[in-house]
Amino acid sequence: MIKKLSILLTLVLVAGCLTSCSKPSPLESNPNNSGNEFSSYVKIDQTNLKQEEYYSSFRQNESGVARYLETPYGMYFLRGIPDSSIYYSEKGNTKYVKLCNRPDCTHSSKDCNAYTGGYYMGYYKDKIYYTSGTSINCMNMDGTNHMGLKTLYDYPDPNFGYFHNGYFYYLIIKGGTVGSPGNIDNNLYRVKIDDNSKPEIV
Repeated sequence: MIKKLSILLTLVLVAGCLTSCSKPSPLESNPNNSGNEFSSYVKIDQTNLKQEEYYSSFRQNESGVARYLETPYGMYFLRGIPDSSIYYSEKGNTKYVKLCNRPDCTHSSKDCNAYTGGYYMGYYKDKIYYTSGTSINCMNMDGTNHMGLKTLYDYPDPNFGYFHNGYFYYLIIKGGTVGSPGNIDNNLYRVKIDDNSKPEIV
């Protein structure tokens, strides 16, 4: 009995030692990262790199349409209203942090790099694209350099859409919901996101 107990104890100790030898991820090992800050360690993960079309294709998940991205740089998640901020996680890490590396930022205002005011986001050619109201915007993969690109339409009606391989496909919801009798615009539109082209009916 004592021999079996000592073998079991030895196995438990060895297993504990082996699991404590894993290399910490940069998000965990950054001494300046207090948990709500974005690590400036955003780089392409060269292992298992896929074709561009894989990363820029439409995705749907349990959180909604076009709110989650898998990119060569890591994973991104767009939290909805009232936060409307993008969160980042390295591949293999389950902890998401706001996509902001500014030390002076409180991460609670619209001045935060992570804030988009957006509903949908997509990835294309090393940029994150997102909608905000009736416009398409983009930013760098580390949350810096937000730029307004184009206005889709002038009136304040909401839209429902998604990004797919360099385009934003959308419906304009005028006076109702998608497919309802009150909706007077039943067209599907698309617009190229990285040039000066105008939206077209598909």
